[in-house]
Formats: sequence, C-alpha cells, structure tokens
Amino acid sequence: MWIAAAVSLVLVVAAGAFAVWATSDDGGDGGDGGDDASADTGADTTPVTVEGAATPSTAPAAVSTEPAATEVVPPPSNSAATPGVVEVGQAVRYTLPDGFTQSAVGPGVEITDGTLRFYAQVGNRPAGEDPLVVLQEYVNGFDALYASASYSQAIPEPLDTSGAAAVDGYIVYYRVMAADGTGYKGVIDATRRADGLVSLTDLYTPLADASGSVLPQRVADELYSSFLQTPSVGPVAELGALQVARLTSVHPSAILDGVVAVTPPVGWVVELPGFGRVVMAHPRGERFVAARLADTSDPLAAQDAAFVDLQTVWPGAAMSPFVASRETGSVVSYDAAFTAPNADGTATEGVVRVWVDLTRGQVFSAIASGIAGVAPEPGHREFLFSALDIALTQPR
Repeated sequence: MWIAAAVSLVLVVAAGAFAVWATSDDGGDGGDGGDDASADTGADTTPVTVEGAATPSTAPAAVSTEPAATEVVPPPSNSAATPGVVEVGQAVRYTLPDGFTQSAVGPGVEITDGTLRFYAQVGNRPAGEDPLVVLQEYVNGFDALYASASYSQAIPEPLDTSGAAAVDGYIVYYRVMAADGTGYKGVIDATRRADGLVSLTDLYTPLADASGSVLPQRVADELYSSFLQTPSVGPVAELGALQVARLTSVHPSAILDGVVAVTPPVGWVVELPGFGRVVMAHPRGERFVAARLADTSDPLAAQDAAFVDLQTVWPGAAMSPFVASRETGSVVSYDAAFTAPNADGTATEGVVRVWVDLTRGQVFSAIASGIAGVAPEPGHREFLFSALDIALTQPR
C-alpha cells in the first residue's frame, strides 16, 4: 500500500495506490481563506490536485536541468516503446494522460502539462537497502543549487505484500527557492521492493503556481500496480521497519521538537536554535519565532497561550481575533494579525499562527513579523510557515 499524501498537509492512506498532491498557493484548505490574517501567512493550504495518486521520485527535472545523481542502476528495457505509453524501466509503465507530453530525463522519464511535472525512474539497488539512502542521493543532486531549501521529515510508507515482493518506502516534501523568491515545491518518493527494485518519483510545480494542474489518479494507480507486479529481479531480503527520519542538507535547520525543524531562508540569522523555541531574524527587520507551547487539546486554550507568548516577544502587541486556517484533520490551526510599537517610533506588524494537535494534545506557535512599511523578503514568510505546516501535520 502506498500513502496518499497532500502538500495541503493531510496524509491519507489509500488502498492499493498512493495519491500525491503538490500544493498551489491560491488559498485555503477548508479554513476561511478570505481573512486578511490568514492570507498574510503565505502558507500553502490548497492542493495542486494530483487527482489521486503519484509515485516515487528521482530527479526534479525542472528543479535542475540535470537528473539527480542517484546511484540507481536502470535495468535494460525488455519491451519496445509503445506510442502513448510511458516506459520507466523493468517493464514498469503507465499510460500517458491527455494533455501531457513525455521526455527522457537521464535514466528516467518526465511528463508535464506545462506546469505540473512528474518524473519517474525504476532501477535496481541492493536488496533490503534503506530507501532513505536513495532519497538522500537524490536530494544531494539539487540541494546546493538553491539559495534556500527545506525538507519535511522522511515519512515511512506502510508495508504492502500484495505484489511480486514486499514493498515500502519513504516520502518527503520539499521547497527550493532562489534568491529572488522563485523556485519549486513538491514531493519526492523512494519506494523499494524486497528484491532490490526501486521506484523514484518527483511531483512538483513552481512556488507561485495556482493553476490547480492535476496529475490524473490513474497515472499513479497504473505505475504502482506495474511496479508491484513486474517480474522479480533477484532474491528477496527482509525489509526492516522504517522510522520517521530527517535528511541532511547543505542548508542547516534548527530543530524545534523531535523531527520538526525550521530552515532559515538565505540571509537569515538563527538567534536561538531550539529545542522548544527557535528564533531567527533578517537584517532588514523581519523575525520568525517558533515555539512549542504548553500541551492542550483545547483550541481556545491554545489561542490564549499563543497570545501570552506573543506578549513576551512583542510587549504591548495588539492582536486581531484568531480565525481558522486549517479546520480538518487531527491538526488544526488558527491565524491572527498583530501590531506592536517599537522604541524608535516605528511599528512592527505580523501574523501569529497556532497549531493544535488534537490527538497528541500538543500546541505549537509561530510569529512572523516585520517593520511596518518595509517590504518583506520575497517568499520568505511563506517558506517558513509552509515548512512548519507540513512538519506538524504529517506523521512524526
């Protein structure tokens, strides 16, 4: 079984296939969406639909023009090319959806509708190898090319024994951003089979994309089914249980709690690296403060705690009422705008977001602020909020 995941931050387990959704930046996820405070956070909350399912990943073919250096060795093709069929290796294939074109990218194949891009590759690795190794090799292929990059925790996929060999893997969400605020957001996946066959995919769109471009459900269904059933490539190994983990990056992260981390965008300085509280700032006056607050599953109590925390950071701050920015799932969130006076006569303005994990009874908050009248760094606030949204609403 693959995990159905959404960069809109709701993880769903889907029987027999796994749906990956990349996000668009056009608004809410069931929250109010039209509220000014919510809009100011710049957080991704609406999925760029993958009409249901996507697969594992390898090289972000638009993130970099060169494929990532994965060490995956593609097996020789054992079938002739068929018009309208995407062959990704070892007789693993799917039907090219309407409106998409395909092209070879390194050892894999990428399809695109001009906005959304989906790369897939199938190859051989040592049987039983940790799929985190493949993910790390993939990320190493583009990580240093961007001024800013952040990655979610690596999320284990459940074991599936319905095919030619047992299958599991990892999924990771990412954002990469150039100095001008442009870049990509997506989800990558490394899925291993017990006989050493590995499928890698990357599904991604530009950071600013709000088109709602969709990868049809049947693409993932066909690809995963084909990967499950293609003939064995060798002896099987026992698949050890996978644990939530983090990748390494040339972009240092500050650990807030467990696998929940905050990666500063380029130009920011980490003033307090955690645990429990992370503070970072930009020389032009922006600040971002993330904290784990006292445990509770009561949203109103969590909002009160977030207001008290705001007062410790910005004494005298006046805050608007909280409004829901995420109302579904086991983790809900609320946003409020605030202003605070500065000693030099200027004012600080910003947004407070509080997350409540209703299952664990945990509360986290983040305060993003800047000097009134000074334009914020392009894309930075969204970059920071989105990373926390993903980390806190995915398995950890």
